[in-house]
Amino acid sequence: MPVMAVAALIVAVLAFVAAAYSAWYARDVARTERDRRLEERAPKIIPGLRQLPDPGSPLVLELLLGHETPSGPLAEVSVTITRFTDARGDTYAAGDMYLGGGRPGAKFAREQNGVTACKGFDPLHAARWAAADGKPLPLRPGESARWQVELHETPSRPARLDTEVACRASDGSRWTLALPVEVPHDPTKTIW
Repeated sequence: MPVMAVAALIVAVLAFVAAAYSAWYARDVARTERDRRLEERAPKIIPGLRQLPDPGSPLVLELLLGHETPSGPLAEVSVTITRFTDARGDTYAAGDMYLGGGRPGAKFAREQNGVTACKGFDPLHAARWAAADGKPLPLRPGESARWQVELHETPSRPARLDTEVACRASDGSRWTLALPVEVPHDPTKTIW
């Protein structure tokens, strides 16, 4: 009799372990599938840097939400300049991007809507697509979010800005996209 009880206990423990593994595996598969669907719905954002037609006008960073974007309209969009690569190939982190003092740099212009502080970064390296009252503006397919960008004019002028774009859809889905933006040699030409 004790042998039968021990055997039954072993079978029960093995059944419990198998059930626990099955539940863990099913949850892992569901999480993987949810992440895959989220990735498939990621917004298609095309970054560009251009100068407005007026002489002496500032450069504009533009994020175009593609017409065929599976996410649909975005409820919120923010962008952070995380680093840049200069014409010599040297890379600088956001904290090293000072204007003045002979150091190369890139930042958002101060006097515009949505230039806000961002966790860990200088306020001028982060911007949010927002109205004058600070409320986020929606971005629909085919529309662009735009911010003025200042580049330090030195021989080591930035050649590429690395940006991180955070997006939220109206259903609460969130994405963070790493988007490099080429800086044109002739800033009157748009780089897409």
